[in-house]
Parts: sequence; C-alpha cells; structure tokens
Amino acid sequence: MRKLGFSSLLMFLAIVVLGLPTLAQLPDVPLIVPDSNFPDGPGKQGGDYVTSTTSDPTFLHPLFATGDSASNDVTSLAGVTAYPVPLNGFSGDPIAITVELAESFEIDDLNNPTTITIKLRPGLKWSDGQPMTSADAEFTYQVYTDPDYVEVARSDSLLIGDAFPTIEVVDNLTFRYHLPGPVGIGPYLLSINLILLPKHVHQAAFESDELLSEDYWSPAFAVANPSAIVGAGPFRFTGGVIGQEYTFERNPNFWKADSNGTQLPYFDEVRLIVVENRDVELLKFINGEVMDLAPRPSDLPVIRQRAEQLGITVDIDDPPANGTANFITYNQDIGLVIDNGQAVSAGDPYKDSLRQLFRERNFRRAISKATDRQSVADNIFLGLATPIYGPSGYGPFDITGRPGSGGELDPDFPLENFEFDVAAANALLDGLDLPIGSDGLRTFGNSYPAAGQKVSIALRTNVENNIRVETMTLLASDYTDLLKLEHRPDPVPFNAAVSDLLAFPFSGGEALPEFEAFHIGIGGGAIDPTSVLTEFTSGGFLHPYRFTDGLATDPSQLPDYQAQIDELTAQQAAVPSVAEEGDVGGLPGFLFGSPQERFDIVRQAQLAIAEGQDIIYTNSQQSLSAFYSNKLGNVITSAFEGSSLLVFAERGYRVDL
Repeated sequence: MRKLGFSSLLMFLAIVVLGLPTLAQLPDVPLIVPDSNFPDGPGKQGGDYVTSTTSDPTFLHPLFATGDSASNDVTSLAGVTAYPVPLNGFSGDPIAITVELAESFEIDDLNNPTTITIKLRPGLKWSDGQPMTSADAEFTYQVYTDPDYVEVARSDSLLIGDAFPTIEVVDNLTFRYHLPGPVGIGPYLLSINLILLPKHVHQAAFESDELLSEDYWSPAFAVANPSAIVGAGPFRFTGGVIGQEYTFERNPNFWKADSNGTQLPYFDEVRLIVVENRDVELLKFINGEVMDLAPRPSDLPVIRQRAEQLGITVDIDDPPANGTANFITYNQDIGLVIDNGQAVSAGDPYKDSLRQLFRERNFRRAISKATDRQSVADNIFLGLATPIYGPSGYGPFDITGRPGSGGELDPDFPLENFEFDVAAANALLDGLDLPIGSDGLRTFGNSYPAAGQKVSIALRTNVENNIRVETMTLLASDYTDLLKLEHRPDPVPFNAAVSDLLAFPFSGGEALPEFEAFHIGIGGGAIDPTSVLTEFTSGGFLHPYRFTDGLATDPSQLPDYQAQIDELTAQQAAVPSVAEEGDVGGLPGFLFGSPQERFDIVRQAQLAIAEGQDIIYTNSQQSLSAFYSNKLGNVITSAFEGSSLLVFAERGYRVDL
C-alpha cells in the first residue's frame, strides 16, 4: 500500500495535540488549519456572523446537496455535505487532495489501482455527539449503490465498466474500496469521495424508502425539527423562519483548530437572513445589517461612495477566472411525459412543435448568433463581465480563449458559431420553415404539428436576481425584434425555477421539466472535466437541455455529437493520471495531473459541445466581494477554494470584540 505523503502531517498533528490538553471536544487527531489560511493571524472565539440570501433553501436532502446557493450555504454550515477528503475546492488540473475527515488516504497502485483505503480521524463525532465510524461509510455506500437510489443520487458515475466497486470495513475507522477494473484514479476520486451519511440518523428512512423523496429533510421539516439535522460541519442548525432567516450555533464537536489550539469555528452563531431581492440585500449591507455581500456591478458606485466611512473593503477578481457561467438553454423534452419508462408525447401539438424546433441545431445556432454578448457585458454588467463561448471553469482545459481560464484559444474552435450576426441568424431560421405571420412575427410552417400558430417562447429566469432579470428581458426583446421570433420574459421564484429545471433527476427520471427556455447560470471555479461534462452527458445530473428520447438508453437515438460527448466523457475519466506529492493550501497533499491523452479527449468534447449549441453561453461576471473589514478578519475572497460561506466559516472571520 502506498500512503499519499501524509506522514509528516500526522507527525505535526500529534506534536500539536500533545501540547493541547484543553481541546477535550476535538477528535484525537484534529486538523490543524495552516497559518497561511489566516492572513490577519489566528483569531479568537466569539461574536456572530450575519449574511444574506435572496431565496430560501430548496432542500437540505443529503443526496441532493448541490444546487442553489442558499441550500449549499445551509448544508455546508451544518456539515450535511461532509466529505472524507476535500476534492471539490482544489479540483481542476491537477486534481489536488489532502485529508479532512480522513486521517489518511491510500491507493495501492497509482498506475493500475485496485484498492482505495480511507481511515477516519480517531474521535470524530457527528454534531449530535454520536461517534463517526466506518459503519457510516459502509451505510453511505449501500445507499448510493442501491438499485432504487442510483438514478436519484446520480451515482452511476461510480461504475467502472458495468460494475460498482465493493466496500470492505477494515476496522472501526478504516474502510476500503475494491475497484472492479482499471480507472483514471484522479478523476474517479471526484465520484468516490461520497458525502458521508450518519447511519443512526438515516437508516430508518433508507429502509422505508423515505430517503428517496426530495421532501426528506425539507426546509419546513428542518425549521420544525432543528436537532434532527445532523452533520459534521462547523455549526449546528438551530432553527429559523421560512422566508426570514436560518440560524446556527457553533458545533462543539467540530474537528478543526488553528495553530494556537483554538477550536474552529470562531463565531458563536451564524444568521442567514432571507431578503426579497438584490436591491434589499444591498440596502441591508449598507445599513450594516449583514457583514458581507456579493455585489452586482451596479452596486459598486453606491458601496464605494460610503466604503471609507463604513469600513468596507471591495475585492474584484480580474479577469473573471472563477465567475458564474451564464447561459440560455431550450427544453428539448418539452411536451413529453414518461409512460412505462419511455418518453412519449403528451399530445399537445404546440409543445410538440416547440420540441421539434428546439431540437434543430440551426435553431440554437441562430439564437447564439443573435446574442450580442458584448452588449450584455457592457450594458448590464457595466463592463465587469466577459463574453464566453463554452463551459466555465475548465482552467487549462478551456479551448475557447476565455480570459482568465488558464487555457488558450484552439485554432479549430468554431468562434463563427458565436459571432453576433443578425442576417446569418435569420437565414438559419428561414431554413427551418418559420414564415413571418400577419403580425410580423414568425409562425410554425406546414412541417410542424401546430402549423399556422405563432411561435411564442417563455424565457424563464429567477425573479430575485435583478441583474439576471434585466439580461433575460434584454435578450427576449432582441430575439423578438431582430429575429421576429417572440420570446416572453418569464421571471419566477428561484425555488420554483430549480424544481422545474431539475425535475428529471429529482424524480428519479419519472417526471420531465415543463419550462420552455431558461436563462440561468452555473457557478464557476476550477472544475475538473469529469464533473463539468456531466452537464452535457445525456444522463448527467445538471443536463438542463434534457433530450431523453427513449430516456437516452439507446445511443442511436441521440444526435451524433451528443453520443460523441457521452463516449468522450467516459474515455477521459478512464485515462490514467500523473501523480505526485505537493502542497495543497498549506497542507501536504497529492496532485493528480492529466497526460496529453486526456487533454486531447476533452478538447474533442468541447468542440462537440460548441457544435451542438445545446447550452448557449453568454457571459461570465467578474467575482465581486464586499465586506466590513473593520468588523471581520481573515477574509479570503477569491482564488483560494472559491468564495463559499463554508470556507469563511471554517477559516474564521476574526471578530474584533
């Protein structure tokens, strides 16, 4: 067995722990967070942290613990999303790992791995005080590989060929995965690093299949039963009021400390308040009711005018290497329902016509060429955004020439598919049998079931995000005026938007989304293609344009480029990694890099994505942060692990009491 370079870390931890007899509530081997994570120096416990969100969390379900930012904040703070090793924050290329809940992490053979062994830290406890053991890991794996849960949890990414690994409980703290075949171990770690589930909390719900429901651990349940929300995060959920706020207290069983031996987090309490929209959020920030803000470009003049007086610091990430990727997508399953496991028409001629149109590649190309990305960046984002033409966050994998991505423009990348050219866009639509009607707008021609009816498309976005509503309204107006193709603004509450957008995965494939078109964004960061490309695989969790002909079980029913994306995604995940020891955020860790073969495969996938235009990328805003620097210390706002609330809470704002 080859240990991944953590012996020096463990020795350091043992020395520190021996000198800290006062840390009775920490595990036997706590994680000592490096001083480099505290730019203002180690802090002290005390004070409250107040931040805000423009929506309630959609769900706190541990199997669905990705999605909207409010859900992510709540589940991260409470440790519902507790991983043995932190892969997501440092992913990219190379994929970098270190230990967290795990004391050690071993792979028997980096070139041809057959086992992955993880040992949990001795003395770990869940937030309710119960011990965390390898039985929790075994239970977690049982859930993710249960036939009834694979579709819901999207755990088919664990498959190697057609088989799942098996799990062995070695002892009370150690568990081992036995791999059924060869796999590229770096990318595979993104899948096998499962969110640990406390067995004593979830076993009854698993046995009764209650855990299959997206209503399990709903926000309403959590507010009514706060002590039932058990995790391994820096805080414990203490309650709240739907639509108003959610509160947390310091978790006395948390397993991190600073180099002075002070148990993290520093804060006594966190309040996450819910505001009506971004305008209200700005007002509360200026009034000092919340401590930090992710401002819109239009907020900056207001903030800067009073920044010195109020003690506010503004941070702008330039270029926008980690910004959210905003895009437009059309529901290619509109008008379909599931019948005996197959996607069939519900019998609505108009929706059937929309589906026929949305599945035309030239339709999506026309929309892309009628999207004035630079105008949106200049007028909506006030120049603090850049046009983008492909998935966000590829880092060195990006071939679109996106500023700040770390990659370079590939000579074969089809930038002409994205050039703003209204004449070319209309020519593409003219070839799709969409004649102009008496009111000057396009109608369905005789090749569609709804021949003679006006084409009218509802373009949806979340109403709480003012800047997204402005963008959606501008684009809808442009498409209607420039293409004579009516688009109607359709702002809806964020939770409703998410529920519809992800109806297919949340239902286990039993319900299809009903939206027509969406303008939304997916958070950026240095994300490995193994996870990013799941937005584009026909069975991926984040697959917003759908296309489930035959539920995509037969590749021959998919467009050629879609089948190619599916195949390339599987190929690139299986390419052996190049591994070496390295420094990961101040801790000893291991780096899994990509050989040229993997770069070549990902390049082909990006070219296929650009060819299909199923997701029409628009722009990425620069990362903006504002906070009260006279109240908070040790604020890390940009490149280091992203800008998540979890990072801030664990690293500890130092409150100057």
